[in-house]
Amino acid sequence: MALLKNFTDASGNVFEPAYWRTVQINIGSADRNINLVLYAYKNADAFNGGKQALLGAAKQYIITGDEFLAVASEEPVGGSLYDVLAHSAEKYALGKKDVDSGEVDEDGKPVMVSFFKDAQQV
Repeated sequence: MALLKNFTDASGNVFEPAYWRTVQINIGSADRNINLVLYAYKNADAFNGGKQALLGAAKQYIITGDEFLAVASEEPVGGSLYDVLAHSAEKYALGKKDVDSGEVDEDGKPVMVSFFKDAQQV
């Protein structure tokens, strides 16, 4: 599984869409935490060919507490260990509301959305 989401680098180069993949998963079961890192690549060929990720195109999540238990106990999906872990990581990233949308709710609190809210799963 991968995520397609536009990315603009610091020089203004636009990648429509960039190809986001899970590249690091660290699980600390004793501490109940998971560290996820996703990088964006120009396209699937760049990722599969071992090319460098796009400069500045990284997203990290640190999952702890109840979120750790929810992610760690999910039913596995995938044909390999990498597929199972990456699927779980990318599912979490799609659902995590971690970016301020710029809007506020009726109580005046920021409305949060997922960084990957406009991403397409492939």
